[in-house]
Amino acid sequence: MHWKLSPHGSLSTKSAWEITRDHKPPLAIFKNLWSPLVRPTISIFIWKVLYSWIPVDSRLEQKGILLASRCVCCLRDEETIPHLFLHNKVSLEVWSFFASKFQLNIPVTDNFSMILQAWKNNISNQPHIREILPLLIMWNIWICRNAAIFEGAPFKANRIISRILNYLHLLGKANLIRASHWKGDRLVASLFKIPLPHTRYHPESLVKWIKPDRGWFKLNTDGASKGNPCVVGAGGIIRNHLGQTVLAFQEHLGLTSNTVAELKAIYRGVKLCIDSNIRKIWVETDANVALKLISSPSQGPWHLQNLLQQIRNLL
Repeated sequence: MHWKLSPHGSLSTKSAWEITRDHKPPLAIFKNLWSPLVRPTISIFIWKVLYSWIPVDSRLEQKGILLASRCVCCLRDEETIPHLFLHNKVSLEVWSFFASKFQLNIPVTDNFSMILQAWKNNISNQPHIREILPLLIMWNIWICRNAAIFEGAPFKANRIISRILNYLHLLGKANLIRASHWKGDRLVASLFKIPLPHTRYHPESLVKWIKPDRGWFKLNTDGASKGNPCVVGAGGIIRNHLGQTVLAFQEHLGLTSNTVAELKAIYRGVKLCIDSNIRKIWVETDANVALKLISSPSQGPWHLQNLLQQIRNLL
């Protein structure tokens, strides 16, 4: 077993856990639970709901606690997780209220994964308000259910809806919610009177590629990453003073950081030029962090020192 160092160059229990635990592919449904727009308490609660770990009457009976179960919402059926959150009259009214505003068709099912996915349909990979609404609905159904049982408060759809809208208003007032979170649904934000920050105007600027001087070559490099860290790649293209492509390259780098991807792209590009007997080169990249690391008199972070030294030796 090889115990890898942490990114800070030290051994830690976290790094040991990462190599000893059973790695499984992440499920998209759980990724949506940990939104910065949702309190961790809510995320943990929904996680428990998905695993049927919350103490509704049916679960307590499975644990051997005898109850005369009667759902607080209808005072008739047994309280189960699907009945409480999805199928009783009050919950259906809450789901229908928000689904109608977003013009969504929510499937009638006990499968929470399918319901959460239905709210994500036709939205980009960027954070969106529709990702957190199902979480807020289930959380506030639970809060109002407990208030009805232990405090005698009425279990009404309008109380649940009001709590959800109030939460969205607080996000807006705290500037935690952006216009991009309502992409495609700005009219709904206006209908709910959610305060959104004004979109900044960015004036257009002309960007063009400038040819190198006669006899010189220009190397343009870039690193791409789906996250940081995540699966990354690097590539580049070399052109002459006429703008004609002379060489190009691309490489899959596996799991690493975007800074490593940018530095690897520069290293591979410069080395390719030297191996091809191209000595007069301009190196052009949009990675300011990488350029500062290369030009810095310091050795740089410990995990980048070897790569930085290799680049400096080539330049």
